[in-house]
Parts: sequence; structure tokens; C-alpha cells
Amino acid sequence: MTVSTDSPSLTGYDYDGTYNTVTAQYQPSARFSAATTTITYNGTSVPVGGTVTWNDNSAHDTSTYEGYYLNNGVEDPLINNNGNYFLLGDSQGLASYTIVAAPYTACFVGGTRIRTARGDVPVEALVVGDLVVTTSGDHRPIRWLGHRTINCRLHSDSARVMPVRIAAHALGVNRPARDLSVSPGHAICITVVDEVLMPASALINDTTIAQLDVEEVTYWHVELDSHDIILAENLPTESYLEMGNRSFFIESGVTAIGAVPDAPTEASGATHADFCRPFHAAGSLVEVVKQQIRARSLLLGWTLREAPLGDLHLLVDGVRVEPVARGLSVRFTVPAGAEDVWLVSNTSRPVNVTGAPDHRDLGVCLAALSIDDGFAGPAAIDLADPLLCVGFHRLEDGDRRWTTGRARLPTALWADRRDGCFLRADLALPALPQWVAPPAKSGAVTVRSNASDVALQVMAAC
Repeated sequence: MTVSTDSPSLTGYDYDGTYNTVTAQYQPSARFSAATTTITYNGTSVPVGGTVTWNDNSAHDTSTYEGYYLNNGVEDPLINNNGNYFLLGDSQGLASYTIVAAPYTACFVGGTRIRTARGDVPVEALVVGDLVVTTSGDHRPIRWLGHRTINCRLHSDSARVMPVRIAAHALGVNRPARDLSVSPGHAICITVVDEVLMPASALINDTTIAQLDVEEVTYWHVELDSHDIILAENLPTESYLEMGNRSFFIESGVTAIGAVPDAPTEASGATHADFCRPFHAAGSLVEVVKQQIRARSLLLGWTLREAPLGDLHLLVDGVRVEPVARGLSVRFTVPAGAEDVWLVSNTSRPVNVTGAPDHRDLGVCLAALSIDDGFAGPAAIDLADPLLCVGFHRLEDGDRRWTTGRARLPTALWADRRDGCFLRADLALPALPQWVAPPAKSGAVTVRSNASDVALQVMAAC
């Protein structure tokens, strides 16, 4: 299911077991994620749409599993009992559960060059029967080609369709030879003593590997007679493996409107055991590879920049308003008649800047908000105010709240200040550092091959 700001009043238990209203404010990406995982609960595998029986309250003992909810970087199953939504958190004393990652499939963004017997060919120019070159040197015929164009902004779960860009040389010299964009679940072949497959989304570091915020994308898949490793922009990646989601592609003849490129269906009998290499979506091996990718990004010139205010500003009816700042406190002038007000800043993910196990996009951490029109005196805005439901993470420790980088401030907060007002924001702590790309250079990258070339080999004791 999908919950957005259009339906913000779902009653249930939040993660800490308190009866509350589950709204978009608790969602780092402003949505629940659906159809991406199954759960194993009390020893039974439960797919999305399946039934979960639990014992917290006899009035809510049988519910439907709707997908998982990313809560402060922790994935918790979301269950639905007659319209009431609950997070199945261990802190509520419920029986244990395990989230089982769904298999992934492979899609290339249009324009990607695939190595063939006749050279590197844009994926959209390939035809069935073309001989693709595998990393073993074999020439294998293409069995089937599929494609689909998606409006990412209108998709119900845009994070699952936004492409992941792997920058040129991110995994080694000419690996890839130029920027390569793939679907989030597309598996990349990495050598960790032996070859393994890891989904592009698991390797995101917000520097050389990042998810792109695009309005529209066209995905292509290249299917051989069996799963294999082919070269896309000179980077070893997987070919398409049938996972029961062929209806995502126009060529299937029956296009599933809500499908995504990397989601299997129950009709698929394929599992990770069918992959041509061992598959790892998470765990210590993935973390080791990410450390190597980070080391290489630093070698390529990426740097972390401290920016305590994170370029904090307002957007008022589309016009940028700069703050007056003193330390970690800022003041804005909100003009009379303002209708659309947003608190905007840069964002960083702790996992990619500090190493903390937190995958949220974090803007600024608010300790206090207040308004003052110079007549009625200053008035504090409660950080737990239900009006603060778009672009805010949940309240932490009762006294601070992170934004997602674009937080809506409803004008109802200062409805009685009709002649305009000052808005003051006090930050609880500085914004997270920002990754800064190296200056653009003409000509080829001259970084020499060394131990940070992830595509060559990563030595790991895992």
C-alpha cells in the first residue's frame, strides 16, 4: 500500500508502542514501501497481502501485512487491521520476525552501451539475436528485450523506480568507462576474492553512486537464455533474470500499470539460488565493499564540507528568503499574504557521511520554532504539532525533530498574524556535512589502478 500526505490519518501504534496517529511525518521518504519484501513471522513466511496473527491485543490479533515501514532507519512490518495500521515492533513484546529481502531484477537506463560482438551498442539499438559478450568471453544471443518509460514523480513508490547512477571510474579505472544508470535492484558484479552480485541500491554512497531524482526514465532489460554477467559501459553487471515481473515491460503484451522494474511476483519461482553468482543485498560483505567504494571516491577528489546551517532558507510562494543567522539560530521574515511556505536545506544520510546506521535523508535538526509579529509577542510552535506533517521526521527525545530537507510550514501556524511575522528556528545541532564533488576536468581521469579499485578485487575477512 502507499500512504502519502493525501491520506495522513491512519490510527495505530507507532514504533515505541504508544497509541498514536501514524502520518506521513514518520516516513523518511513520505511513503510506506509495499511489495518489496516478505516477512517470516513465528516461523511462517508471509507475503504482502498475507495474514499475520499476533497477541498484543485480542481486538487486533489478525491483520494483513502491507509492506515495511522505514522508521528511523529501522525496517518494521506494517500491518492493517480493518483500516487501523500498526508497526510490528519488537519493543511491543510481540513475537520475533525477520524481514526477507525480495529478489532483484535488472534494467538499464536508455543510452547504456552494452558490449556485443559488433562493439558497444546502445541498449535501445539491440535486437533479439545480437551476440552479447559475457565476462567469461562467451558470445551469447539475446533471447528477449523489454522496455518501459515511467513517470517517476507520479509513481506511487518513486524511490523504487528512480535510477541509480554509478559514476565513471567509481569501481576502478574505466569501471564503468562512463556514467552508468540502472534500476535500483540491478545487480553489479563485484570481485570479493570470488565474484558476487550486489544490487546498485545497496552500494549508494551519495558520491560516486547515487540515486537520481528524475521526472521520467526509460528502462530496458536484456535477457539471455540464462542469467549471466555482461558488460555495460565496461562494468560487469547481470543480465535480466525472469522474476515474474515481465508485465512491467511493454513487450509483454499486458502491461501492469503499477509494476516496478525490480519487484518479483508470487508467480515467479526464481530465487537467489538461480543467480549466476552469490547474491548479497546487505550484511558485512556489502559494508566492506562500501568502505572500499568510499575510499576510492576520496581518491577521485570527493570531500566532506562542514555547513552548520546546511544552506537553510525559506521558499515563500516560490521565492527564496534568506535568514539572518546567529550561531545555530536563524530568523526569517514571512510576508503578509504568504500561502506556500517551505523550510528548505541541504540533506545528508548519516550512513554515508558519519557511518551511523541511519539511512534517512536528514536536513536540519530543530530544537525550537517560534513566530513573532511584534505585537502579540513571540509564540512557540510545538514541534509535535500535527500540522507539521510534511517533510518532518518523527520527534526524537521529546525535544528535537529533523526535517527531510523540504518541510512544509502551513500558514495556519500563524493565521492570527495577518500582517506578516518573523519565523525563528533554533537548531539542536549543526547540519550534517555535505559531500562535494571534485572540480570537473577535461580529458580522461588519470587516477592509477590500486587497491581501491573495487572491480579488481576487495580482500575481506567476512
